[in-house]
Amino acid sequence: MVPCPPPRRRSFAWLLPAVLAVAAVAGAQPPGGGPSGALRGEVRSPEGEPVAGARVKLEPFAADGGHVVEVATDAMGRWRRDGLAVGQWSISVAAEGCRTTKGQVSVASGANPPLDVILEVDSGAAVRSWLEQGNRLLESGRPAAAQAFYEQALTVVQGAPAAEIHVALARAQYLRDDADAAASSLELALLADPSAEDARRLLAAVLAGAGREGEAAEWLAVLDGEGPAAAGRLAFGSEVPERPLAERPTGRFRATIDAPSAYSGLELLLDRHGPARELGIDPDAAWDPAGETFEVYVPPPAAGAGAAEAPYGVFVWVSPTANGGLTDREMIPVLDATRTIWIGANRSGNPRPRGDRIRLALDAAAAAIRTYPVDPDRVYVGGYSGGGRMASSLALLYPEVFRGGVYFMGADLYRSIPVPHRPGAMWAAWRKEPSPALMERVRERSRFVFVTGTHDFNRAEMRAYRREYLRDGLDRVTLIEIPDVGHYYGFRARELREALAALDAAAPVSAEP
Repeated sequence: MVPCPPPRRRSFAWLLPAVLAVAAVAGAQPPGGGPSGALRGEVRSPEGEPVAGARVKLEPFAADGGHVVEVATDAMGRWRRDGLAVGQWSISVAAEGCRTTKGQVSVASGANPPLDVILEVDSGAAVRSWLEQGNRLLESGRPAAAQAFYEQALTVVQGAPAAEIHVALARAQYLRDDADAAASSLELALLADPSAEDARRLLAAVLAGAGREGEAAEWLAVLDGEGPAAAGRLAFGSEVPERPLAERPTGRFRATIDAPSAYSGLELLLDRHGPARELGIDPDAAWDPAGETFEVYVPPPAAGAGAAEAPYGVFVWVSPTANGGLTDREMIPVLDATRTIWIGANRSGNPRPRGDRIRLALDAAAAAIRTYPVDPDRVYVGGYSGGGRMASSLALLYPEVFRGGVYFMGADLYRSIPVPHRPGAMWAAWRKEPSPALMERVRERSRFVFVTGTHDFNRAEMRAYRREYLRDGLDRVTLIEIPDVGHYYGFRARELREALAALDAAAPVSAEP
């Protein structure tokens, strides 16, 4: 089998690295005939499949503790090595298409408990695999199947590297007789990389074939003369218009925010989160959200006399990508039915400093509350993977703002806890634990939803964190497990509907089975 294979093809919003717990392998015959230990275990992919041929390397801490040992897993992903000198060892586990897992282990004399390693897919290798599969399907005359792989790759790749994928997607769309979609994909390719000559040539050809010869030249002139921002507005501005929040618009639009939240100040930020260096921010730099943009959806006014001012709920989205907009068009009916505003900052993905992402989420909530009639008990924060980890800190550290959080395929905890079946490994905590006063406020009023999949590589972590919430008296916690899906399953309308229903119900839960 191929080590650490890419996940089964699914639609998803973002492929984001997980926090890995590391384990260890066996070692070398101790020098001088001293005491030794034996270790065994398994190596599996994020989807739970055995990884054959994984390379396990062990190196003793002490100079006289033995020799470096390397061993490979068998067809079932299993390994064993006897004769490991008692003491501390550093280990690494590597496999094709996976990120190398590193850590350390303390080995006792005799037999040690079995240890497992769950490897993490290398996103670059996954993307290459999807592109190769898409290209093969395109060459064999199956553009619809190829298109699915290209779209999947685009959920991972951003910036200039995405241009090549957009071009491939355009070819598939054109072969499916969808010239408009192909032209849009080529425009996206050029917005990502204005120097992409293939995209320029194909855009002109596609639009000429549709009888729109002059349109390509006009758009390219805007791209070259005024830049990608102007060209993007020309091509896609009608889909998500820019609207000033002061006008209290409804529907789907893009907006700027003219003032930060009262909770975005440096003093409070450092008090609740810890040192500026841990947040990745310059403490001497002023914070101003005026240069940021936010993707917003506001349900239309309620029907009936006097109903227009019925309060909204607010769902602040922390994306792991650069786009803070809806992740599924079918979410609109869900937001309408629950009268919930969606607002998410752009350029707030995982590469952005943690401090900026915290402030952007707080600013988004404050702007929605200032602008629209909002029920303060229905202001929630949510995110996917790395965004879910951000949401888990925001929901607990700012109970004055957020009454709950949705953690989709990712969360963090306020203290370190051991990883089950991996002695010595810990799931790391936040840098600073919430104060007793904050925790008491959270217990009184906050609600939380953990969403994972039965094949999500964060599943064990998510379930463990939920148990810790319950142990600490945070009893309004719901766990949603999606059958037969992995980490790469996107946040969709169904999960939003279930999560909002759980948050709005606010009922305490019984102990987890």
